[in-house]
Amino acid sequence: WERCRDTIAGSDAIKRKGTEYLPKLDGQDSNEYEAYKKRANFYGATRRTIGGLLGSVMRRRPEVAFPDEGYLESVTIDGDSFDVLAQFTIREMLSVGRLGLLIDAPSDGTGEQMPYIAPYLAENVTNWRTAVVNGRRQTIQVVLREKHETQGTDEFETKEEVQYRVLELTVPPGSTTPIYQQRLFREVKGENKPDEWVEVYAEWHADGTYTQYPFVPSKRGAAFDYIPFVFCNTTDLSSDVKEPPLLDMIDVNLSHYRTSADLEHGAHYTALPTAWVAGFEPNTKLRIGASTAWISDKTDAKAGFLEFKGQGLNSLRDLMDDKERMMAVLGSRMLEDQKKAAEAEGTMKLRTAYESGSLVSIANMAGQALTRALEIVAEWAGATVDNIMVKFNTDFVAARLQPNEFVALTQALQAGAI
Repeated sequence: WERCRDTIAGSDAIKRKGTEYLPKLDGQDSNEYEAYKKRANFYGATRRTIGGLLGSVMRRRPEVAFPDEGYLESVTIDGDSFDVLAQFTIREMLSVGRLGLLIDAPSDGTGEQMPYIAPYLAENVTNWRTAVVNGRRQTIQVVLREKHETQGTDEFETKEEVQYRVLELTVPPGSTTPIYQQRLFREVKGENKPDEWVEVYAEWHADGTYTQYPFVPSKRGAAFDYIPFVFCNTTDLSSDVKEPPLLDMIDVNLSHYRTSADLEHGAHYTALPTAWVAGFEPNTKLRIGASTAWISDKTDAKAGFLEFKGQGLNSLRDLMDDKERMMAVLGSRMLEDQKKAAEAEGTMKLRTAYESGSLVSIANMAGQALTRALEIVAEWAGATVDNIMVKFNTDFVAARLQPNEFVALTQALQAGAI
């Protein structure tokens, strides 16, 4: 995930990591390495590919069926519309292949205010457990990393600290029915002792209200018997971690960056002509220019230029071209149609695992995840959950395009030509 994030972020993020993505050459000191790294060019193919694929999905607004259309204008706690959330979901699926959606309600969670959908990056869903409950496997615990703002030393300073929100199913004493509750943990920093995580039992809000923990959200007075959290992956809605869909392309992108560093390094030291002389005093200072003459009293004195013809660097240029074509092919494969011919179940499972990163699969899974999230919102608010639906566009390109045209268009996109 970190490799994906850095590659998508671009040149600055990659170069900040230094030797993690660009190893030092033998014998390089720190100054030489910094110059070597600065000369390297990072080719932003991955970010452009994600932008193009996202545009392919979102070129038509997703079809949404929900009882309260007004709710879709503000579905997150920050007031983002459903279209914004949908676009964010597709981008995260393309970037790392995973996203978490928590359905929650403000303050006391009584249902007086409409619930909201809170997206969590893959990295912030730090823990989860599943178990068989009432005859089916379901999630019984999810741990979410969050940022908590505190007041600094004066009124203009705000500090961000980490907290962990624990979502869990618990069985109250004397009952057999599990209920959903939240707990909160924050870090306490000590001067003369190691930092420790402590459980928070009450959290005050800016409006003067507070939340008591463990907090039991309720839907019209009744507790949930499941955790209102939706995992979204490239092939299903399980909590299993899947490979990011563009990981192969990202690895080629980083390899292209290392090849670029070698090419620029080689060109820097060999491309400029270098003067050489023989038969002159060793300490003689010789200047180059039309108004300067080199004079020696030795009849066998010689002078000339070392000029590199570039043949040795051509292999690096060819290698970069090959990797650019590879990235174009890997990016365009995301647009391939799913195989529709009949096949054995085992063959289908193998193919699905290998082609899990297709854009059709990502669009379908994102639609299913957001549909499930809206169903929980409707259930929480007391509305009907029938006929709720989110469907993303899967008509990405004209059917008449051939595979070589896919590759050519993707390569042009990555190069910034379109």
